[in-house]
Amino acid sequence: MEDSGAFARPGHSRGYKASTEEEDASMLRLGQDFQDSECLLISEVKILLEAQRDTKIKENKALTKQV
Repeated sequence: MEDSGAFARPGHSRGYKASTEEEDASMLRLGQDFQDSECLLISEVKILLEAQRDTKIKENKALTKQV
């Protein structure tokens, strides 16, 4: 399988183009991918993380009961 370089790391010249004018995280210019995106509130992230944690705990309890 040939590597197109689409996911090349910064500092590697193969296929990597830095768009310093459009994207600058230090200035909160994050590029086209984030232009019209909505962000989650911290409270929403907390709810999601707690739900994920609870699911993993339940799965772990179910596995230990089977053993």
